[in-house]
Amino acid sequence: MAPTGTALDGQVVVVVRAGTYRVALRAADVVEVQPLVLVSPLPGAPEGIEGVVDVHGELLAVLDLARRLGAGAAPARLDDKLVVVQRARGRLVLHVEPEVAVVALEPGDVRPGDVDGLAPLGVAVLADGLVVVHDVDAFLSATEDERLRAALVAVEAGR
Repeated sequence: MAPTGTALDGQVVVVVRAGTYRVALRAADVVEVQPLVLVSPLPGAPEGIEGVVDVHGELLAVLDLARRLGAGAAPARLDDKLVVVQRARGRLVLHVEPEVAVVALEPGDVRPGDVDGLAPLGVAVLADGLVVVHDVDAFLSATEDERLRAALVAVEAGR
């Protein structure tokens, strides 16, 4: 029996590419998409954090999404994008490839599922293939967030 629907039915998602993965984020979690800028190092940050950028006067950590998902780090390209997302524990910037699309999910498009232990919100069946819908709050653990917060405080103190 096919699933009758999920909480994502009718929502809008932002689909991005990170290495070999296509990832969807709830549009409500996406603050903005910006062109890639120079990312400054962030000593003491958790694995997968590329560094820090200034977004409208706020220092935000940049997560290499491909690396976080296990696709490995890839060299940055001039047309890459930075996606600013709002999480329960604060804003985070995701470094993704240039391909960014906005898609409205229809009833029945999303199936529940667990992919590589990341506990996504589901897997969406779109016209051009499957895409995993991720919860932006799950990209970093509570321990990683504490390390990140400490690294950001240290950088802000030296600013």
